[in-house]
Amino acid sequence: MQAAELFAQQVKPPEAARQLRVSVKSAYHACLEKLAGYLEQGPAAHGWTEDQVWTAAGVATLIGRKFHVSYSVSGATRLMRRSLRRCPHAGWPSATKRP
Repeated sequence: MQAAELFAQQVKPPEAARQLRVSVKSAYHACLEKLAGYLEQGPAAHGWTEDQVWTAAGVATLIGRKFHVSYSVSGATRLMRRSLRRCPHAGWPSATKRP
């Protein structure tokens, strides 16, 4: 995927969209797909040895490391909840689910 190659080169989604002649929304969608792949690998694959479930703080840190952007913990929480509704097998920690 061309978008993934651009993201690997630290190209931001708006610039990737311009280069690929697609909408910015499409470029962000490609970022989310890439993020989903990272998350499916699990926390241990990205250096977390303490917890084996994704936390909002861990997801925010992963986004920063992989996409070189700042992402808040509250933003990661919203992202996790939205993704859980779309993909219930995403493996989010049970702590993000309400009783």
